[in-house]
Amino acid sequence: MGGEMAGTILVAFEYDTIDAAMAGQQAFYSDHALVQLMQDHTVQISRRSLMRIQAEFGERDGGFSSVLYLSSAPIDDASAQANFATNWGHIQDGAHGMITLANIAAGPAPFTHTVVTSTDSLDQLMAASAKNMADPEVQKIMADWNVNLLGRTLARRLF
Repeated sequence: MGGEMAGTILVAFEYDTIDAAMAGQQAFYSDHALVQLMQDHTVQISRRSLMRIQAEFGERDGGFSSVLYLSSAPIDDASAQANFATNWGHIQDGAHGMITLANIAAGPAPFTHTVVTSTDSLDQLMAASAKNMADPEVQKIMADWNVNLLGRTLARRLF
């Protein structure tokens, strides 16, 4: 990852239910070889968050990603899908896919949502993002839902 998270590796697992996610975490730490590998390489876990997909567009492929952290008023799934469809109308010009994740359990974090965008060109993604942010309709949605952009990291996909 780049920015203040340079050198950090993000690992994500996807489960169908919260119970399955909890069982997956237990299985992860029950794998003694995996735990030993982490210890041997001084892996430090800096954050664990449980999130759910609230809106998704396009495909999850590309050599790079942007992770945008934001806070907002609580938003129902139908409104999130409609609002982020407006964003995707611009972002798709520079990306393969976009996923909006809502926090379920993220500890003491200032962000309520994370938007992960997949691309093969961060330059094209940033150009599309600038168009998105300049759109008066997007600005209205952000004002209506009290959306605050808190930060962005850029990353290269390893797997």
